[in-house]
Amino acid sequence: MLKPGGVDGSCIKIKRVSESIDRLLNVELSIDDLTLTQCRVLYTLLHRTNDRTATQKEIEDYLSISHPTAVGVFHRLESKGLIENMGRTGKESKTLRITESGIEIIERNEMHMTRMEERIRSILGECDTEVFMMCLDRLDSELTR
Repeated sequence: MLKPGGVDGSCIKIKRVSESIDRLLNVELSIDDLTLTQCRVLYTLLHRTNDRTATQKEIEDYLSISHPTAVGVFHRLESKGLIENMGRTGKESKTLRITESGIEIIERNEMHMTRMEERIRSILGECDTEVFMMCLDRLDSELTR
């Protein structure tokens, strides 16, 4: 039996918070038959690229998802008509592009992510949110090198 209370390290706490956010957002996104990982891929193609395209490898690296997971996610998004495979350029991995349907569904579902951001800000308060974001940026920068 697990003991109540105690002191968990930062790694365990970060993982628990991340999983809680994932769980809450997945419930909201399930209405449109989306997962948070699928939503992240669509969001990345729409907001983090100049021409709404990226290679599979770029997306895998940016979102820190494994190749086998990414292939499954890309296949499901393509079968739903939310992304399209533009083929390969030389030895590069396949290039993907978000479709108009993908744009519509991500714009409709961005509200869930926005509400979660607002919830985090309301829990932390404005000052703590700024410090928290600076700490997350520093961790991200250092640990993803």
